[in-house]
Amino acid sequence: MQGSVTSNAQSEGDAGRRTRNWPIFILIGLLIFALVVGLVSIAAFFVLRDQQAEGWTWQDPTTAVDSTRVRPDIAVLTLLDEAPGTLIWEALEAGEPDTAYAILAYSSVLSDAERAGDLQALAKEFETAGALDLVALAYQQMHTLAALSPALPDITRAEASLAAAEGFLGLDMAETARPSLDQAETLARYSPLLAPVQRQEIARRLLRLYEEAGFEREAQYIGDLIRQPVGLPDARLVQGPFLPSFRQTVPEPRHLLDTINERHQLVYRFLQAWDSGDSGQIEGARAALARALIAEDGLRQALYDENLEASLLLSQKAGVVLGYLNWLALKSMIANGALGISLVPEWESQSETIAARQGEVYGFLNVLYRDQVAILPSSSESAFARVEIARLQNLVGRLGLDPGYNVEGMALSMEDVQRTISDQLALLIIDEPWGSGIIFRLAESFE
Repeated sequence: MQGSVTSNAQSEGDAGRRTRNWPIFILIGLLIFALVVGLVSIAAFFVLRDQQAEGWTWQDPTTAVDSTRVRPDIAVLTLLDEAPGTLIWEALEAGEPDTAYAILAYSSVLSDAERAGDLQALAKEFETAGALDLVALAYQQMHTLAALSPALPDITRAEASLAAAEGFLGLDMAETARPSLDQAETLARYSPLLAPVQRQEIARRLLRLYEEAGFEREAQYIGDLIRQPVGLPDARLVQGPFLPSFRQTVPEPRHLLDTINERHQLVYRFLQAWDSGDSGQIEGARAALARALIAEDGLRQALYDENLEASLLLSQKAGVVLGYLNWLALKSMIANGALGISLVPEWESQSETIAARQGEVYGFLNVLYRDQVAILPSSSESAFARVEIARLQNLVGRLGLDPGYNVEGMALSMEDVQRTISDQLALLIIDEPWGSGIIFRLAESFE
């Protein structure tokens, strides 16, 4: 009897211990599950990264905008004509990198320096979010700006090239980083606009990146620039910029300013409706804003035609064309849903027509630039100005802002105008095969 009682007590004790141990077993199971999920996530990261490295090629920046991830109440602020750089940072601070990217991709008024800085900030945000394709796309655009911009100082070109290379290396895309590394080295060795201390600093950073990429020969070769950071003696020149004098702002007439002010008021009304969350209010405010935008579009088209017929200077006509192109860029953003909302459905069905119109107007702007080149006082200035225009044409095209851009034709045209004065240009822009297309980069010669 006593043995039976003892046996029962032992059985009850074992059952109690098993009951008390269940939370421990569950906790261990959860820890194992979390570990497996973490390992799978890490593996997926590296698989995706390798796929991006192997299949990377150039992409039109505007096609990467995901309208479903754009926050309308931030993106619609572009209709208030606020500085896009300010809106981009507001979107980033709100934790909305896709919205910031949409504003950047469709902006035709950002300076090249602003765009480069904003792209670097966006790349970091996209990397945190795991959007590796957009990270690589941001670095691609930074490289392109450094290569093609007619306005960036050479030290900024070098900084952007180094940042792009470093970013690609961080994605384990060493071969994709190579053009940016080559570009930074070209600037360090051959730019006549860099001080010795700047050359030395660029070379030091290049050495670290070459070693990180495993480019041993390049790492060894860059050492001489660190030891003797002096540029090679060269009689080649730097002339310009000419483009700022080729465009002159024409004041907007009173009735257009009144129309713009009305648009701003309707944007505020839309934002108030959006905050209310009432679908009826939102639709009413959207429809009113859409009607105002369509009316403004008609007015701007009429003023554009009127100004081109007026007796204006060529530089003033170029200013008129640029203003209209800025409007068309905004119209394209709306038509492609990049505000995160179907704001003007009529334009969405006309997106191809709008794109064709953009290409046509950009073509006319280039004619106005060429006409001004023709009246420059010297053949040397004319040659340098043609190079500057060719670089701008390719930059605008590569940023996705000129839908009529033909990369092969414009690359060949740019090479032709550079060859006419290649013995005078401090640096050249060359193109070479890359993925399914081509890539531009700075070089010391065409060879």
